[in-house]
Amino acid sequence: KAALQNVKSHPVLGSGPGTFSIPYKRLKAPEAEMARLTHNDYLEQATDSGIIGCIAFSAFIVGSLVLLYRKSIQNGWFSFLLWAGLFGWCLQAFIEFGLYIPASAWPVFLFFGLLWGETRVWNHPFQLR
Repeated sequence: KAALQNVKSHPVLGSGPGTFSIPYKRLKAPEAEMARLTHNDYLEQATDSGIIGCIAFSAFIVGSLVLLYRKSIQNGWFSFLLWAGLFGWCLQAFIEFGLYIPASAWPVFLFFGLLWGETRVWNHPFQLR
């Protein structure tokens, strides 16, 4: 609720990277526990970067997952399992903030890059075909 209120008050550019706790301190209920992050990567992007940043981030994630699905099936089990892991990781981002922490986000974007960079179908015994 506080994150959505922050997005409403800073819709275009957000409140800035890592600043959710500042408006949350003002907006939270008195009995609520203090939080530094929203516990949702996509909502965190909206509060920090605004609606434009949230749309760009979400479009990259969703677009990559959708476009890489077919490519991963064509390239065999390894690619498909890597895609499935990324799909689960990005779903978990709705209830956690793992993509906001650089050390845990880097592998996600590394694996996206690995799948995007595949130019040929691998010849190995574990292909889906």
